[in-house]
Amino acid sequence: MGLYRRKGCNIWWMSFMLEGRQKQSSTGTENRASAEKIYMKTKTEVNEDKYLDRDHATKYTLKEMIDRYERCYTEKKDYYQNKRDKSIFKHLRAFFGEGSNLKFVSNNVGLYQAWREEQITNRGEAPDSGTIRKELVLLGRMFNLARRQWKWKVANPVTDIELPPDSKQRVRYLTLDEFKRLYEKLDSSPIVWLRPIVNAAIGSGLREGNLINLR
Repeated sequence: MGLYRRKGCNIWWMSFMLEGRQKQSSTGTENRASAEKIYMKTKTEVNEDKYLDRDHATKYTLKEMIDRYERCYTEKKDYYQNKRDKSIFKHLRAFFGEGSNLKFVSNNVGLYQAWREEQITNRGEAPDSGTIRKELVLLGRMFNLARRQWKWKVANPVTDIELPPDSKQRVRYLTLDEFKRLYEKLDSSPIVWLRPIVNAAIGSGLREGNLINLR
C-alpha cells in the first residue's frame, strides 16, 4: 500500500511489512515529498534490521532493561565483572534516568558518550576511551538481548555510533632512585598499613581495587 491518507486526515500514513506482519504508522507530515523520504528511510531500516518500533521503544524503560540483565547475567558473573557492570549501570542511570524509555535512550547515546568523556576530563584525568568503550559495549549488549532474546521490538543504537578505541596506556616502571624516594616517604608515613599495600602492589602488579579488596 505504501503511503496513504486516512479519511478526514491530511497527515500521510505509511504501511510496510515488519516481521511478517503489515504495520501502519504515521509519518507525522502533510507534505507528500517529506512523507516519501520518511517512508523510504523506514523501509531501509526494516530491511537492515535497524527499525525502532516506537510503541515498544516507549513501552520499555531503561530500568526494566538493566534489572532484567542484572538478574539474568550480572549476578552470575565473578566478583570483579559484577562490580564493573554495576558501576556502569550507575553511570547509565545518572545520565538517562531510570524511568526513561528506550526511545529516549536510543536518541541520546551519542550525548552519553560525550558526557562521560567530559566527566572524566573534569576529574583532571585524560579521557579513558577504554572505560567509555566498555560502557557502550555493555549498553549495546543489553539492547541486543532485548531485541533478539526478549523479543522487544527495539533497535540497537550503539551499532550506529563509532566506539572509542581501546585505551592502551604504556606501562612505566619506577627507577631505582624513584623506589628509594618512595620508601623514604613510606617509612616516615604515620599510616602503618600503607607500606605492606605498596609491597604487595610492586610484587604482584595487582590494581588498586584488587589490592584493597584482598582478605
